[in-house]
Amino acid sequence: MNPLWSNTISPYVENTSRAGVCYHCGQPIQTIPITQDQRSFCCVGCETVYQLLKDHNLCKYYTLQETPNRKAVKPLPKDQFAYLDLPEIQDQLILFKEGKTSLVSFFLPDIHCSSCIWLLEHLYRVNTGIRRSVVNFSSKEIQIWFSPQEISLRGVAETLTALGYEPIIQGHSDSKTNDHNLLLRLGVAGFCFGNIMLLSFPEYLSLDASNSHQLEIIFSGLIVLLSIPVLFFSGWPYLFSAWKALRRGTITLEVPLALGMGVMFIRSLWDLGISAGPGFMDTLAGLVFFLLIGRWFQQKVYAHLSFDRNYKSYFPLAVTKVIENEVEEIVPLSHLRIGDKVKIRNQEIIPADSLLITGQGQIDYSFVTGESILQEGNPGDFLYAGGRQTGGILTVQLVKPVSESYLTKLWNHETFHKTKEVAFSGFSAKVSHWFTIAIIGVAVSASAWWLFEGESRRALEAFTAVLIIACPCALALSSPFALGNALRYLERNRLYVKNTATVEAMASLSSIVLDKTGTLTEKHQAEVSYEGIRLGSEASLFSELFKQSVHPLSRILAQWLGSGDPTVVFTSFQEFPGKGLTGVINGISCRAGSSLFVRGIPETGTGTRVWLMAEGQILGCLKIQQPYRKGLGSVIQALRSKYKLNLVSGDVSEGQEGISDFFEINEPVRFSQSPEDKLLFIQKLQKKGNKVLMLGDGLNDAGALKQSEVGIALTEDSTAFTPASDAILEASAFQQLPQMLKFCRNTLQTIYFSFGLSLAYNITGLYFAIQGNMSPLFAAVLMPISSITIIAFTTGMTRWHAGRGGLR
Repeated sequence: MNPLWSNTISPYVENTSRAGVCYHCGQPIQTIPITQDQRSFCCVGCETVYQLLKDHNLCKYYTLQETPNRKAVKPLPKDQFAYLDLPEIQDQLILFKEGKTSLVSFFLPDIHCSSCIWLLEHLYRVNTGIRRSVVNFSSKEIQIWFSPQEISLRGVAETLTALGYEPIIQGHSDSKTNDHNLLLRLGVAGFCFGNIMLLSFPEYLSLDASNSHQLEIIFSGLIVLLSIPVLFFSGWPYLFSAWKALRRGTITLEVPLALGMGVMFIRSLWDLGISAGPGFMDTLAGLVFFLLIGRWFQQKVYAHLSFDRNYKSYFPLAVTKVIENEVEEIVPLSHLRIGDKVKIRNQEIIPADSLLITGQGQIDYSFVTGESILQEGNPGDFLYAGGRQTGGILTVQLVKPVSESYLTKLWNHETFHKTKEVAFSGFSAKVSHWFTIAIIGVAVSASAWWLFEGESRRALEAFTAVLIIACPCALALSSPFALGNALRYLERNRLYVKNTATVEAMASLSSIVLDKTGTLTEKHQAEVSYEGIRLGSEASLFSELFKQSVHPLSRILAQWLGSGDPTVVFTSFQEFPGKGLTGVINGISCRAGSSLFVRGIPETGTGTRVWLMAEGQILGCLKIQQPYRKGLGSVIQALRSKYKLNLVSGDVSEGQEGISDFFEINEPVRFSQSPEDKLLFIQKLQKKGNKVLMLGDGLNDAGALKQSEVGIALTEDSTAFTPASDAILEASAFQQLPQMLKFCRNTLQTIYFSFGLSLAYNITGLYFAIQGNMSPLFAAVLMPISSITIIAFTTGMTRWHAGRGGLR
């Protein structure tokens, strides 16, 4: 048997199977344990999961964590998911269904570690009806591809629940509920903090408690009563998180905070018990109150930085909507409604679940399923959102609204995932671990010193102040807030970036590869001329042929040839990227494209030429002259000062008019490059150690865009969706590209500087805390202030850098 799937358990995990601790979930066993294979379980549910994993050789699940931290599994209630058998419920939940494949997405709140991810992505071993599963850890979502002939939707949900991951069907965790709980804890802490301070006024003013020992006892009792909800309700998230971390054998930010809170509470009980004063209960209440303020502030910050954005904030995606009298209009996705008719051309994405009205569908669902098998569609068939048409024009009618997050998920599909070295990934976790261990050591050492000096009160103040003041929260906020702020400035200036990792990658580029047609040239100002046999009815045929494509040249030629004939009948249509188009229209075989594609011989002339052939006869060629984009010279000059420039173009002839005016002799300029040639060229640059940015139109450059460290698709009122790209740049913002790249570099410098600022703050705070000259309450006030300072600094610096670069 392959050792990867063996049932061998690590020595540590074997130790956790001792009596009194559940082997599966690690929780204390409160009743008579259930035993199997000399292992103890707290309930039937946990034993059932263990048996299920054992039967499918999945016990490696128990070895992927040093310590168990799983949730106890309750037995599945009978018919809990029976409603999932209802067709109307399935229609709402299933994202895609075609033949033997269905796709569903569930929210699983119990995902918490690497072993969870490993197990959930091996569901196909538990049930062969599940073909594939992919987990998104940050959003706690799982996408499952399954065969409805072998397992039902209900069966999928029951399988997840049997493994201890009960899906939430009604929706994701409600952030409003989380906000409510946090505000409730904050309110309790604030109320108790104020009243404890009020009851401690006699102590603050060095007054005798009205010379009444009985009143002193009452005040002390009230202080204790008010402190209990502060610690065990308002401060419970810190205590619980610290307890879980210690059970896992790890040290997190919550550990020193919980330790300081516990020490102050116990010491205060001692002081009150021996009538030595109110102790530190006021400080404890203030600490929890200000910690919660900081947590609330950070929660708002991260909500503000949520990167699960919808299509409206990602890119200017538009579609061709059919209005009255078959008039076409380009409209944004956000304007689409149920019942609208939309035209889908070759290589365009179906924006929402629809019914096919006219046309022959050849739908590529690889963005949804990961498989590139084409699915045929006939009038009346149901088409799923996310499919890409690979044939002629379709007319579809929307039956569901456009999902605001679905297309975003397609853009982030694993098919287009790049393995990149991200400078700050995992930085916060590493800092939190080692920094926290060091701080606990400093706190213990400082308190030991003052105890040795006979200063017990100062020892306690030094111990708690060090634990509180030296929290690396501000350090952890630097990177996400700076990068998130940078995303917004780039989007404002019409560069739509997929994620923060792309911003980091844009800051470390060394080489730029540029496409020519549709990238360096204008689309709407092209001059077209024709040489050859006079076109009669063939003009309308080729106009309709070019209309099937979304390529910039096709759009130009379709408009130049005229309105065409919408009544023509396409028997077939096919587009060959970088080569040309073929189709059978009204029974006439038409072919258009490069000289090699149409005539079988290489091009010998200059300029961009598209040859036409009907029924095997060469008719002539269309010559296109496209002016270069305004400001191209200044853009090239600005980029040249920082990067190595390269031009790769599918255009023929190395004698392209005017291109030598922009590129120097030592800069590679390559023509007649196929999509495969562009990909190979980028690979060669990367083998030499270059980090490459590819800028293209996103149509014939998909492979190159995906291969490069950063792929930017330049769009000009394009309806083509380009999931292979990392960013989409509107053509109107082309001249700002150098400033945007410089802004990304400056953003990383801001992060580095904020790291230094945060470390300086922590070192300064430690200096005063170690001496016992800083009260824990004052440290608790400074802690959220430090986070606010870092956020204000990163916000101010990114805004300043954006302003210097002319970004709005």
